[in-house]
Amino acid sequence: PKLVMWDCAMIAGRLAQIHEAGGIDASTRLLSGLGFPTTAGFRYPLAVWQAGGCVELLTPGETQGNPFERASVVISAPFHLRTLLESMTKDLADKSGRVLKIFGGRVSADLRDKALQRIAGKVVICYGSTETGSIATGNATLVDRHPGAVGYAQPGAVVEVLGPGSVPQPAGTEGLIWVKTGVMCQSYAAQIPSGDRSPFQDGWFYPGDTGIVFEDGLIAITGRMTETINIEGIKLSALTLEAQLAALPGVEDVCAVTVSPGKADALAIAVVCAKTVDLRQLRASMANILPAKVQFLLVRVAALPRNDMGKVMRPQVAAKVLEIVNRTHQQRQKHNA
Repeated sequence: PKLVMWDCAMIAGRLAQIHEAGGIDASTRLLSGLGFPTTAGFRYPLAVWQAGGCVELLTPGETQGNPFERASVVISAPFHLRTLLESMTKDLADKSGRVLKIFGGRVSADLRDKALQRIAGKVVICYGSTETGSIATGNATLVDRHPGAVGYAQPGAVVEVLGPGSVPQPAGTEGLIWVKTGVMCQSYAAQIPSGDRSPFQDGWFYPGDTGIVFEDGLIAITGRMTETINIEGIKLSALTLEAQLAALPGVEDVCAVTVSPGKADALAIAVVCAKTVDLRQLRASMANILPAKVQFLLVRVAALPRNDMGKVMRPQVAAKVLEIVNRTHQQRQKHNA
């Protein structure tokens, strides 16, 4: 969805970030659960090879054997990690020397605990972007302090929180995150769509996240601008809502988006579940979670589209929901006629 241009100096700078963070040397055996189209999946193998270590490339979804046993460092995204953990038939006997680094999304306490129980002695959260490189990192125990915790700013990274009018906010106040690093791009290699505001402004980058920087420097991500759902003035966090909906019996995957099937916006919930799941019962359970009087569309889909980091591509979900809603409406009109 975005194209950046890296020259040799940019790649060297991104690799230097990994070496400066430590934990990579000639004894490292890296298991990469991220593909090369992701920046972490590209940088980490190069950094390990630079250090003289070994790399095992793992296709997301691969379940043969137990590649974790051979690795001292594992990198993955939350969604892919959960899939790998579910495929394991037993916990690893020796976990103490294995470090798991998670990229691309908030890490729940539940996922962290399962990873510590099954594969790793330490779980580290890594926050960054294609545009900026590494921004922050920290031990996953920090999510007990705040569910969106991503650690502390890396050397060379500056993170601030802005409020209305782009005014910097005091510590502990939620607002829009903006970032500056020594290895960040200054623009995209391809033009952004006409009418869209560039996320690069005055040497800073807006990753699109909302968050908090606490007095001791801890950074917590509370959501994304594109993940705030506004239905007739009622604002909902898509991430929080999806976490609640995902816990319902029978729900395998779920995404909440805003669609406009008529003259007004509507909340739509796309759910992946077995055909044996009664959607009417599921809808009733979901209604108990949502604020009173919030109407919503419930659509069953075969799968949710995800990018290489495992993140749901919300625009594609919204388009698919609208397609299903319109097709159903046309079929009903034809039947009534």
